[in-house]
Amino acid sequence: MRAVPVVPVREFRQVHLPAPLNTASTRERLRETALSAGVDAFEIRGQRIFAKGVVGVVDTGAIVVEILPKVRSDSSTGEDLAFLSNLLQYAGGGRLPALTQAAIAAQSGGLLEILLAWAARRVADGIREGLPRRYSERVEVSTSVRGRVDLRRLAGQHPGRTLDLTVRHAPLGQDNHVSRAIKWLVRDIGRRTRSIGTRTLCLRLLDEMGAVPDRELSLEALDCAALNPFEERWAPLLALARAFMAQHLLNPARGGGVSAVAVLLTLHDLFEGAIRRVLAEGLPSLGHDLLSGRAGHLLLGSGRPSIVGLRPDFRIGRVGQRGTVVVGDAKWKRILDKGGSPRIVEDDAYQVTAYAAALGADRAFVVAPVSVTPVLRQEDYRIAGIDVPFQFVGVHVPTLVEGGPAGRELRRMLCEAVAAVPVEASDGQTAPAIALPVAL
Repeated sequence: MRAVPVVPVREFRQVHLPAPLNTASTRERLRETALSAGVDAFEIRGQRIFAKGVVGVVDTGAIVVEILPKVRSDSSTGEDLAFLSNLLQYAGGGRLPALTQAAIAAQSGGLLEILLAWAARRVADGIREGLPRRYSERVEVSTSVRGRVDLRRLAGQHPGRTLDLTVRHAPLGQDNHVSRAIKWLVRDIGRRTRSIGTRTLCLRLLDEMGAVPDRELSLEALDCAALNPFEERWAPLLALARAFMAQHLLNPARGGGVSAVAVLLTLHDLFEGAIRRVLAEGLPSLGHDLLSGRAGHLLLGSGRPSIVGLRPDFRIGRVGQRGTVVVGDAKWKRILDKGGSPRIVEDDAYQVTAYAAALGADRAFVVAPVSVTPVLRQEDYRIAGIDVPFQFVGVHVPTLVEGGPAGRELRRMLCEAVAAVPVEASDGQTAPAIALPVAL
C-alpha cells in the first residue's frame, strides 16, 4: 500500500505541504474535507494554508494533516500530543481516546490511525458487555400465531395457504438502529484504516456482530439511534459514525475522487468542557452549584414574545437557592500577557457584562489559558454602572487537566477563585489566593 505523507502542524500555524503536493487543488481539498466535518479548520492565503484554532486530523487520501495544540513555544510534538490526550480525556469525561497510549500501538500510523484504533477497541469493549437490544417490530409469514395477525393480508390469500399467517410482533433482539450504526462504523473503519492490526480487529468484530443484519445506513436512521441511560458508552462511537457518514456525500465536481475524512474538535469547545467539569465537580463543596439550561432572554417584550436568548457559558448559584450568583465565559485565546495584565477587546467584556446585568449576578468572570507560570493568574475590576466585580482568570491548561497533585490543587484554586472563597493567611487574616507554581 502506498505510503501517505503525514504533516503535523500546530494551531494557528502554517501547514508546510510537501513540494509535490503544494498545489492549489491540495489546499482546497484539505479545506473542503474539513468543512465536510462541519469545521472551518483552514485558512488559505494565496499559495499558503494555515490551521485555525482546532485540533484533530484531516485525511484527503493523498495527504494527512495533524493539527495539534501548542503547550509552549519550544514544546515537542510528543508534549503537544500528551497535552491533547489529557485534554480530550478530561473534557470528555474519559470517553474520548487516550492518544499517547494509542500512539504506542499505532506506531507511526498518524493521528487518524490512532483514532480508528481507539474506536475499534471501544467497540470490542462494548461488545463484551453486550450490544444494545431493542424490541423491534417485524412482519413475517408464520404457521403459528405470534403477535398480531394481519387480517387484511389473510383475507387476500390464495386458497390452499390457510396455514400461512402474516403476523406482526416485536421480539427483543440486536437488530436496531444503534447496533446497525455500530456495525456500519466498524465496516467503515476497516475500509479506511491502513493498519493490519486494526483491520484484523474489525473483521473479527464484524463476525461477532453476525446477528445484526447488513443494511444501508443513512443520516436519518443514525439520528433515530437514541440511547438510554445504560447505553451512554456508545455515545462517542455514534458521534464518530455520524461524522464519517456525513462525509460520505460525494462531491459531484470530483468524479472518481479519493475518499477523504476529517475528525476535528475546536479547542474552545474542549477548553470550555474542561472548565465545566472542574466547576461541576469542585463547586458543591464550596456551597455553590453549576447551573444548567437556558437563562432566559435579554429583551423582554410587553405583550410580545421575549427575544435574544441568554446563554452564558457558566451560570453559578448557591446550593439550595434559586437565581444566578456568578456568570462566566470561556475564551480560548491569550487574554493575559506575561505580566498578568489583560489584553482584551470590547467584545470579550461586553458579552459577560450583558449577562451579569440581565441576570442580576453578583459577580462575572472570563477564564482563558496562560502559557507561563504561575499557573493561576487573577486580575480584578468592576463593571461601570452596575458596580459588579469583574474578574479575569488565567489557568495553565496542561496542569489543569493532569491527574496528579498539581492538577488537583489547581482545580481547587480555580473553583475558589470563581466562587470568591477567601483564603486564610497563616496569621489568621484573609489573604488572596496564591498561584501554584509549576516547572515547565
